Amino acid sequence: MNDIKPILQYILLTFLIAWCAEAILILGERIGILTDASGPIIATAIIGIGAGMAPTYAVAILLKKHGQIRGFKDFCGRIFKTGNVKKTIIITAVFYLIWVIKDIMLESYLGEPWYLFILLIPIMIIGGGLEEIGWRGFLQPALEEKLPFAVAALIVGVIWAVWHFPLWLVQNASQSSFDILSFTAYCITGS
Repeated sequence: MNDIKPILQYILLTFLIAWCAEAILILGERIGILTDASGPIIATAIIGIGAGMAPTYAVAILLKKHGQIRGFKDFCGRIFKTGNVKKTIIITAVFYLIWVIKDIMLESYLGEPWYLFILLIPIMIIGGGLEEIGWRGFLQPALEEKLPFAVAALIVGVIWAVWHFPLWLVQNASQSSFDILSFTAYCITGS
């Protein structure tokens, strides 16, 4: 997949899947079917399984369509491939440690005690971390084949931020506590 077409297909498919899931959620909230006691559970499932997994679904669909993978094992091998496993683990651990230390020093994580961050890691990986399979596992490397790293990271950051925008219309979404410009800056620097 050396041309730009798969990149555009990936972006369009990711937005289509996520924004359709979020539209269902927003509509459900507006007409009142997600306002009872089970509403937040259903909303979390729609965001996590529908919208949050959209980048992963999109890259799996495209890799399969273009004959790049045959099944789940091929998919995992392609996405998690790294030239230096030890270096990847060390860099990831260092960034995680910096994040935890920052939360300990600030004594909070999104207004909660810092240790909740550690307890929420499995939820964050499933709810938000798996989207990175598409953003960092596919889109970033695909753009880096055509553009310098910084430009590719900037583009991914802007796309990633725009992809989140419908969440400002979802009741109780964590993004609604952020200013859109601040969140966009966070996405760009996170990329």
